[in-house]
Amino acid sequence: FSFSPATLSSSLVTESAAEIHVMNKDMFIRTLTEAKAIRRNRIKERNKTQAALEKAEPAGRTRASFFRASFAGTGRGREAQGKSSGKGRRSKRGSKKSSASSSSSGVTDEDVDMLEEKDAAEEEAEEEEEGQRALTVLTSDWKYLSDPSIQLRNLREVKVLGRGAFGLVRQVRDRSGQQDYALKALAKPQLKTSHQGRGFEKLVRERDAQVLCGSHPLVTRLLNTYEDSKAVYILMELNDGKELFEALYRRDIHSGSTGPVSLNFSQFLVANLVLALGHVHAQDFVFRDLKPENVILCRNGYIKLIDFGFAKRIASGEKAWTLCGTAEYLAPEIVLGTGHDKAVDWWSLGILAFELRAGRTPFDYQEEEGEEELMAGGDGSGLPTSHTPSTPLSYFDNVSFQPEQEAARRRRNQIMHNIISMKLRMPRNKFDEPAEKTIKRMLRREVPTRLGSVDSGGTEALRRSPWLRSMDWEALLDQRFPAPAMR
Repeated sequence: FSFSPATLSSSLVTESAAEIHVMNKDMFIRTLTEAKAIRRNRIKERNKTQAALEKAEPAGRTRASFFRASFAGTGRGREAQGKSSGKGRRSKRGSKKSSASSSSSGVTDEDVDMLEEKDAAEEEAEEEEEGQRALTVLTSDWKYLSDPSIQLRNLREVKVLGRGAFGLVRQVRDRSGQQDYALKALAKPQLKTSHQGRGFEKLVRERDAQVLCGSHPLVTRLLNTYEDSKAVYILMELNDGKELFEALYRRDIHSGSTGPVSLNFSQFLVANLVLALGHVHAQDFVFRDLKPENVILCRNGYIKLIDFGFAKRIASGEKAWTLCGTAEYLAPEIVLGTGHDKAVDWWSLGILAFELRAGRTPFDYQEEEGEEELMAGGDGSGLPTSHTPSTPLSYFDNVSFQPEQEAARRRRNQIMHNIISMKLRMPRNKFDEPAEKTIKRMLRREVPTRLGSVDSGGTEALRRSPWLRSMDWEALLDQRFPAPAMR
């Protein structure tokens, strides 16, 4: 998937940079689609052969004995059955029982064991090759993505911005242009073993999503990718702000205060996110992890959406099934495993809109808590007594993240129970009527009636909602609309 000048027709030389950008982007999408189709067909053929093999297996005979007979009958072994007959190490049960028949056919237990070991080694080699292929794709030099003038060797560290499970995020400066960027360094050993050995592939999917969705003023742009012997590096634009989480629960970027933001500022932030998520959806992606930690609040009051780790491409009418996201912001259909689409992002936005004013998420409480405390918001001040960054929930949770303490696990389970069973309770004196109506419609458990879902009118319905209809959307997109006071 590497795009070099040689891959472009000579007729493109006179085209504008913007036109070449679009052509290369289309080429990338086509190539990626073809590669995925080839992989799907390969898996389909493997499963088809496996099903036929199991159907043909006579009763009372083990997989090993059937494999021996097939091997003896064809004389081709691996070419005839091996790779297509199922993934992983084959069972050796019954191999001794069938040794007589195998010996008479010229194939011994040692022969089959050798073939099984060879098959297992080839499976491991395939997985290694798949990971290396993903890494090659990740670090390919795409003209529409990369600025070849930004070289890894020309970047020097200014300071560490954050630490994650796999590495660091640093603020770096280009020696030649004196431009600052954010550089995420991800250690290869951890990536190789994460997500059931598919860490590189997951990183490629994250990169694809951020590249294809990054051409928007409210989405952080990915600029380049690099690698060396120790790590993979992702270069992104540097945002001049802090996580929204810090503004809500730690300190205001400007004044140092914390707590719920003003109703006008809440409206402004929600409108920002309607534009950002609407753009993501227009590229056929669902974001799936909207929360304050993944929203950068810039100094001009506008936002930048970051971290596409759970983003997934979903065509119109399709559903995804992976249990992923962050517990407090999960839509009911993710919790229940009934399949989900882009409407889950509007549920998460409803949760965040509630949190901006209430100082807590709506379903993060124990059933025994008093209603007066809930309606007031935590300790009566509108703020929870304590709040820590929420932990992402993944289908590969046990691989990707550190083990949770029992109390945290119980809390997460309680939140998920509340999401699917508890009534939404709006706090007193926090929202006006238009805001409350809009948030309640975003937090409907029935997807077809949820504000923002395809059946309810999509993004346009959100723009026309009672709370947001007064926004100047064009001025907001151009960032000409002045941000209201935060508090």
